[in-house]
Amino acid sequence: MEPIEDRLRYEYIAPEWEPYLRSWDDSFKDFRGKVRRIDDRFYTWIKPDDPLEIPAGKKAFSGNIYLLVDETNSSATFYLAKFCKAHRLATLVGRPTGGSQRGINGGRIAFLRLPNSKIEVDIPLIGTFPLSENPKEGSYRTCWWIWRLKLSEKEKT
Repeated sequence: MEPIEDRLRYEYIAPEWEPYLRSWDDSFKDFRGKVRRIDDRFYTWIKPDDPLEIPAGKKAFSGNIYLLVDETNSSATFYLAKFCKAHRLATLVGRPTGGSQRGINGGRIAFLRLPNSKIEVDIPLIGTFPLSENPKEGSYRTCWWIWRLKLSEKEKT
């Protein structure tokens, strides 16, 4: 899989915005000392979190996994399909996914409640983007599953 980077567009929330923003915890309000500017538009983490590794339990599933995908898969499910295919963890069954390989923005969400209308808007706070300058265009294709299914059919005869 291509290397990726989390990006944010801010270092901290200005105090005048705080009454209108909420999320699951308040840590999103101030990232000073945790992020560094990478250009005139983005910040990234000074020290990214290490990936969490969870050891398999004694009763861990060891059978074949089939992941159903189509154009309605985007965002995190798009990346799940990409990861499973890249690491041969599952057979993708279906049609090409939605989404693109230019990044996702659902890493963390804040909710902005407009003071007069009380309309609430979801605001993505952290985006994840590929580090390559020219990531692959378009959806993530799943055509190899057809080849694998055809092989399975030949084994039956």
